Amino acid sequence: MTSSFSDHLERYGIFPFDTDEYWTWGGMKLGSKRARILQRLRKPIDQGHPTKRQLLSFYDFIADPTVAAVVHSSKARAIKESGKAISDHIKGRRRILDLGCSIGYMTTWFAASNPDHRVAGIDFSGPAVHAAAQVAREFGISNVIFEQADFVQTIPGGPYDAAVDSQTLYAVAAESQVDFDHAIENIVKTLAPDGILVSVPAIGTAPKLTAYVDAFARHGLGLVELDFITFFDVGMSGGYPVLVLQSGHPGLDLDIDGGYAAVKAQLATLYHLRSEQPDEDVTPRHE
Repeated sequence: MTSSFSDHLERYGIFPFDTDEYWTWGGMKLGSKRARILQRLRKPIDQGHPTKRQLLSFYDFIADPTVAAVVHSSKARAIKESGKAISDHIKGRRRILDLGCSIGYMTTWFAASNPDHRVAGIDFSGPAVHAAAQVAREFGISNVIFEQADFVQTIPGGPYDAAVDSQTLYAVAAESQVDFDHAIENIVKTLAPDGILVSVPAIGTAPKLTAYVDAFARHGLGLVELDFITFFDVGMSGGYPVLVLQSGHPGLDLDIDGGYAAVKAQLATLYHLRSEQPDEDVTPRHE
């Protein structure tokens, strides 16, 4: 077992960068041909509203271990803080589902850090789940499985004590409210009666987070805890909310506006930034 989540990420080739040195390192790792392909495949995503086929082409391509290491290193500290926060919230939960697991760098950590966990990772990219399973075998992690599945359509297995998500669900919500509603319905169906969803979305404003929370509440997943993480990657600071939503709970009246105000103050203090207006997005620009 690795000694920390940071060590675990490094086994995947995911390293934190403070400065633009990342771009030089990434270019050397990829080479000119793969860098051009990555730029081409990412363009529809950067422009907004990519098709599902365009998304699948991108995620299939970044399942390659070298490409994955470069792409995910651009937000290594965001990944580290997200994974640590999720791990804290799923303590005591045995059956874990990772939604949108990619190549499994978080999924395998949830399994390796607690041998009592039984962890399933799903992703709509076949190459991603193949790579995830292969790495798990190489690392000798046996309490994890991976399966190709689109959680908008169906979720295999269950019931799960906890489902976890890092940015995937909000990406669905941003593209299609109908698909988002279907995804929530499937999550509710696969959770145990007292099951939880831990979601770390890249949402930078209180109004957007309120709408996100309300969508879950309409399907019987109430917000019971709200935290925030902060991070600094490749010259940019940012913050994400960490939500714990419980099946069958009406939800608590938590202070979303105050949470964002506190995060902005923290970012200004930690990273010597000027204070922003309350409605300014706290997510980093590269998100």
